[in-house]
Amino acid sequence: MNFHVDHIDGRLAYIKKHPYLYFGGTSYLGIPYLTGFKETLKSNLDYYGSSYGSSRHSNFRLELYEEAETYLASWTGSERSLTLSSGYLAGQMLSTLLQEGGHSFFYAPGSHSAMHQGSEKAFSTWEELLRALNRFVGQGYEEPPVLFMDTMDLTGAGYPDFPYLQQLPLDKIILVLDDSHGLGVLGTEGSGMYKAATALNPWELIVCASLNKAMGIPGGIILGNLDRITSLRNTTFFSGASPVPPAYLATLMSSTGLYREQYNKLQQLLTYFESLSLPDDLFQRLPAHPVFAFKDKSLTEYLYRNEILVTDFNYAGSGSEYTGRMVINANHRIGDLEKLAVCLQKHYK
Repeated sequence: MNFHVDHIDGRLAYIKKHPYLYFGGTSYLGIPYLTGFKETLKSNLDYYGSSYGSSRHSNFRLELYEEAETYLASWTGSERSLTLSSGYLAGQMLSTLLQEGGHSFFYAPGSHSAMHQGSEKAFSTWEELLRALNRFVGQGYEEPPVLFMDTMDLTGAGYPDFPYLQQLPLDKIILVLDDSHGLGVLGTEGSGMYKAATALNPWELIVCASLNKAMGIPGGIILGNLDRITSLRNTTFFSGASPVPPAYLATLMSSTGLYREQYNKLQQLLTYFESLSLPDDLFQRLPAHPVFAFKDKSLTEYLYRNEILVTDFNYAGSGSEYTGRMVINANHRIGDLEKLAVCLQKHYK
């Protein structure tokens, strides 16, 4: 079912001014709808303006960008970070640089198209990928191959255990993780998967992510070591790309307490929802993550009739049966969860 909504305020979406409970999207922390966040952003828009109309390679530079990137690197546990105007651009710039470096690419099943170059396709199964990648490493090429994968994979291939990676010689592989759906939600106080992924001990670890999901910032980020981030910073790709509007990065840095508060709220809501009596085997999900995937199309229609909206579409042509997404965000209330649970129980009684 397709819906044309008037606007969304975090926990409610309005269709022709009529409110529906909104359990969709990717704004996991509900940040964009918070009064405190919006007031801070308005103040920073007054100070910095609505955008930054210059290259970051210019002879004069806005100090805020380096300050924000230093903060984000420290928070996520990476050596350095680099911000860009979108998560998609971050993936494309990174894969372009690696391609120019002569590396061979291996795309995991379900890997996001932001990291794909040209017509290259992901492997259809992990078993095929493991055979191909192990065979490639065994041939002893000079440049290490690159494995691209998403940290959040509903099949369990990624977070929390990354089981397939344990069958690879990662010390001979550059590992690139898209953590767009983990940053802000998982890891220590939502700091994402970079710290945990270092324990996998790859030849090199690089993480890219959108900031426009849990973090509520229109931009993207790349996390990595000093040499990698420096090489990315020095590309014409980076020089020619517009940066994140500075007011948003300033708001991100001054909202650390708000992010922490929303993260804690989300954890409490998830714990409560999991305590309710829900139908068995209805959802596919990852531990502590707010996305509940389902494949029953009738559920979307039933919830709509009960004034609840959920996401339901074939995302990026993945082909997965689990096209439905029920998403809890930090702005939901206990009563919202209870109404949803009652509807689920009635629909599957």
